[in-house]
Amino acid sequence: MNSEQSAQLGRAATLTLVALCVGGAVSAYHLAVRPTLIVAIEAVFAISLISGAVYLIVEALGRRHLTLERRADARLASAIAGLHAGIALFDENDRLVVANPTYCQVHEIIADILLPGVPFETILRENVKRSRFDLGVDEAEAYIARRLDQHRNPGPVVERRLNDGRWEQVREERLRDGGLLLVILDITDQKAHEVALLEAKTAAEAANRAKTDFLSTMSHDLRTPLNAIIGFSDLMMTGVFGPIGSPKYLEYAEDIHRSGGLLLDMINDLLDLSKIEAGRYELYPENIDVAAVAAECEIIVGINAEHAGVRLTFAVGDVPMVHADDRAFKQILLNLLSNAIKYTPPGGSVSIAATVTSDDMVAIEVVDTGIGIASDDLNRVFEPFRRGDTSVARTHEGTGLGLAITKRLVELSGGKLCLESEVGLGTSVKVWLPATPPDALAANDRVRA
Repeated sequence: MNSEQSAQLGRAATLTLVALCVGGAVSAYHLAVRPTLIVAIEAVFAISLISGAVYLIVEALGRRHLTLERRADARLASAIAGLHAGIALFDENDRLVVANPTYCQVHEIIADILLPGVPFETILRENVKRSRFDLGVDEAEAYIARRLDQHRNPGPVVERRLNDGRWEQVREERLRDGGLLLVILDITDQKAHEVALLEAKTAAEAANRAKTDFLSTMSHDLRTPLNAIIGFSDLMMTGVFGPIGSPKYLEYAEDIHRSGGLLLDMINDLLDLSKIEAGRYELYPENIDVAAVAAECEIIVGINAEHAGVRLTFAVGDVPMVHADDRAFKQILLNLLSNAIKYTPPGGSVSIAATVTSDDMVAIEVVDTGIGIASDDLNRVFEPFRRGDTSVARTHEGTGLGLAITKRLVELSGGKLCLESEVGLGTSVKVWLPATPPDALAANDRVRA
């Protein structure tokens, strides 16, 4: 508060005090001796003094409030002037009212016409005329018409490229009085970052496609001679054209056949993974009997389980059919069962069970009493060529693609997969797949009828 305001408040307080004293004295004197008329005159005089004092107080407070408002306005104006964003205010007739220094700086090319009262359309046309904007393939008038429409009907953020290579982002908002607030931000750095990310993404996708094409070509080229090797070794093992002679040759033929089979499985896994990653793995969903497919898988993996000394338990009861691709569904179950048998020591067990959930999904769970997976490796086992603890993985054949392919097939089928494991106790893998809707089953029954 300045000295003048302090003096005014002091005078007002003094007058008020005087008025109150006079009023009290009048009242006392009246009660004693004074006539009624004199008392009335003195009372009016006292009230006048009080009113004057109140007026002075109100006036002083009003001036103080106005001073505070002006200070607040000055601070706000200073803050807006210091912003790195260009800010301009247009009135209800779309004429420039005020602009901060940044707005004037970014429009330096038209500084001679950038004055209060200039219409927005004039600003736009001069910018286009003096080649501030990169119009791209647009003609000047088409560009102006589109920008005027955006300006008069504020909506999404506008991004534009300038002729010097910089980028601007323009935000506009209609005000309640019909005016318009316009904000311009320089987004050149963000655009450069986006371009760098896009180029990196494009390069990564190209490299991934090259890898996928290579794996696909290599897999096809290797499978043909490999099938021949497996076929000839099978002929030698079965003695189609007579006995081999030395039992040692038969042993070698069995090794060739087994190794060829393992290599073929690896190549098939590589081919499947390359198809999935390239988006070329085609699914043909149908209604599948879970129990029937599980029984087929039991026969296929049963021999391996018997050789490994692992007990198999199947508890797939009366559950709804699942809506999935038959080949993919069978591969999911075979991968999970084969993996469980592979990492379960002799005397252990592997079980498979199926139940229906409340959200119309069929849950299939494969549980083993194997070596388990360390907690640090749980997330990595679904990555291609990752096999958990490498010291343990080296003692088991395989590429580490089984779980990676299984998870992707489950997700392609509209399901989800969850794995829980503890070292030394075993592993549980649960797969949820969509059950066949009852109306689809009814439609199939009508078709068969």
